[in-house]
Amino acid sequence: MLVSNEVKKHGDARSGRKGSVAGTSSTRSAFSRLVTMGALYAALIHGNSALAADLDNSIKNGSEVSSEMSAEQLRQLDATLRPRLWNIPYPSYADTLTQDWGGARSKLAEYGIGLSLVNVDVYQQNLLNTPRSVPSLSGSGLPYPTCTRTSGTVCAGGQAYIGEKPFFLTGFVGMLVYDTSRWGVPDGQIMVQGGFYGSTNDQFNKNGLVTLNALVWYQTLLDKMFELKVGYQAFLMEFGGITLAGNFASTFGNSASVPAEMGMTGNVGMPAAVLKWNITKEFYDQVGVWRSPPVNGQQHGLTGNALLDESLTNPTGLNFTSRVPGASAAVVNEIGYKREASPGANKIWLRAGYIYNASDFQDLSKVATNPDAVIHGASAGYALVDAQLWQFDPSPKTAYKGLYVGASVMGGQNNALPLSQSYEARAYIVGPFTSRPTDLASFVYVHQDVSNHLANAVNLGLPEFQANAPIPAAANFTNSYTLNYLAHIRPGMYGSVGVSYTDNPSVTYFKGQGSAFLVQASLTTIW
Repeated sequence: MLVSNEVKKHGDARSGRKGSVAGTSSTRSAFSRLVTMGALYAALIHGNSALAADLDNSIKNGSEVSSEMSAEQLRQLDATLRPRLWNIPYPSYADTLTQDWGGARSKLAEYGIGLSLVNVDVYQQNLLNTPRSVPSLSGSGLPYPTCTRTSGTVCAGGQAYIGEKPFFLTGFVGMLVYDTSRWGVPDGQIMVQGGFYGSTNDQFNKNGLVTLNALVWYQTLLDKMFELKVGYQAFLMEFGGITLAGNFASTFGNSASVPAEMGMTGNVGMPAAVLKWNITKEFYDQVGVWRSPPVNGQQHGLTGNALLDESLTNPTGLNFTSRVPGASAAVVNEIGYKREASPGANKIWLRAGYIYNASDFQDLSKVATNPDAVIHGASAGYALVDAQLWQFDPSPKTAYKGLYVGASVMGGQNNALPLSQSYEARAYIVGPFTSRPTDLASFVYVHQDVSNHLANAVNLGLPEFQANAPIPAAANFTNSYTLNYLAHIRPGMYGSVGVSYTDNPSVTYFKGQGSAFLVQASLTTIW
């Protein structure tokens, strides 16, 4: 670490100053050694003997602490080492807590390696005076079923929705990028991403999950007209642009229920390929093909939550085929127009997509007469728009700041998808205050329609749903209103706090469940 002459000169005279500098230097040195040792391990695996020898000498000699890159120099690393072909920007190396501590990042960059770690902590809790879990007995005095994988969320002691009682989720995701342009591959990258996830409720997120998120090869073709990505990857960050304001740290408000029901995963990698055609600077056409997670898991002794069932049956994320019968291939095609903000030209992003999944879905139209009936393949579509209405400061570096509005429409077959339609309206401000240029204030309204086949079957008390205990009713729709503020606290740290009201927080519900008024908070750190 570089310490200024002024600090060295006056360190003894300032109470605690010298100790603070020494402590920071020690922390950075330890971090640098940790990163260097990790890079050494990676170099040995990949057979890069020159890099391995250099790093090994650095560790032995303690010379891994070198001059550190500035924030601007770290941004320059993004050109080759920032993960590519995401539909939102991956965090910049300049937007990290560790920056270039001890020269660790710059040392790795010399050998074409980029490394970052993201931690996301999410908390939700209902503030209304309503039950905190499903009761043991229904309104008619009959017991609710014991919570199992196939019981659904309305089971004795279970959670009908996330946040019914205090809910906490944490995720640690590491991303390693190697610049294969060094091998002559046009703009090439190899990306490896793995994650650990913890949750206080296994009904929604598997606690202790360690999985592969991505293992992909990326390159451009025909002078960047096409971009290709092949390997294992999750698709919710590749298509749709569902993250509010395109902000990586935005975790609340927006909805993507239909793509998720169609098998587009968020944190578990699938065998997949993506090809993007950059028709012009603004127009694009992007196609993706992937192996679907099990979308009919409940018919095979699982939860019926496709993403959770994939985690349960493929915990490592390495399975090429699914262990669940009926899971097949899926394809998505998205066409869009995206213009970034510039002085006098507001940002706008229009995109629309079609999804087809050849997997078996439970046929909800026949659930009363034949609950084992399936549909061989289902389709869905989506259309979204986000537009900047007003630029606060129309200069080249701050034209992005301003007032935005957006809308989304998503829909699929109501005989295959429990939540078959979704409509969203949103308004948000990027850089709401002069002193907070990258903060985000937002309001989002979401309306979702429940499949009439599913709702009617439940509400008519059909035996399929009444075998163990009566479920009083199913909602026909749900409305949510979310107000949130996301603060960019410092480079590499984002904090979010907000509230959300939902009239029908679960599809099936028990008597007295009531609505939900959730307080929501999240902390995102990038290392």
